[in-house]
Amino acid sequence: MMTPSYQGFVTQMLVANAFTTIQLLLADSRSDASTVEENLRVFVSDALTGLLDRYRVTDNQAEVSG
Repeated sequence: MMTPSYQGFVTQMLVANAFTTIQLLLADSRSDASTVEENLRVFVSDALTGLLDRYRVTDNQAEVSG
């Protein structure tokens, strides 16, 4: 089970990473808005997929991998 403290940490990290990613993508003058949007969507999806995989629930029992 994810502790409230770790939930707060994960939230802060996802927000900080997303913000930094947006800044980097927008700084690249070759990127258009649709590219920035797609890259950000993939980044957030990958981050959440990893988090959900780590805290998957099986038979109502939390299982933490790694």
